[in-house]
Amino acid sequence: MRPDREWPASDRSNRLGHITREAPSVVRHVVVEAAWQGIRRSARLRAFYERVRRADPARKKIALVATAHYLAPGDAGDAAHGRSLAIR
Repeated sequence: MRPDREWPASDRSNRLGHITREAPSVVRHVVVEAAWQGIRRSARLRAFYERVRRADPARKKIALVATAHYLAPGDAGDAAHGRSLAIR
């Protein structure tokens, strides 16, 4: 699940790209499902999701992937191979 990192010269924000297919599909599905459940149950995750979505229904998937990245910022493929997964 290693996201593509882009650091534009004019912007100091960390832009994360799409979820890559480097991690096993089961790990990707679990992290995305965890993001959905977190959005439903956690006020902090829901606020993050809504801030990224900006009240635009077309940005729903973008906000979901951003929330999944927020939950699993490291290489989630490591977790599938027995290494620890950093969850915030």
